[in-house]
Amino acid sequence: MRFQPWDRPRRGERPGTYLATSKDLLAWSQPVLLMADLETGSSDLRQLYPSLLDPAAPDRNFQVLGPHPLLFTVEVGAGRPPRERRLVARQVTLGLPR
Repeated sequence: MRFQPWDRPRRGERPGTYLATSKDLLAWSQPVLLMADLETGSSDLRQLYPSLLDPAAPDRNFQVLGPHPLLFTVEVGAGRPPRERRLVARQVTLGLPR
């Protein structure tokens, strides 16, 4: 199973990190919202450059994901420059098809 996370929703979709899956890299599932951007009132936080990595992966390139990988994003404030950027890791649970 292959995963493709991205941070640019289609028109009309809620801003956030989406995930699609594929068994053959040709046919992909419909994207599902993995994590919505955070709306904090005074300034919105965007989650950019999503990557799924599993510290328990058996190879050094993190090509295998278990059911509880880490979602790494760069959190960016929506205010004026200079925008604060933070690297954030959150554990997620994936419902993997069998």
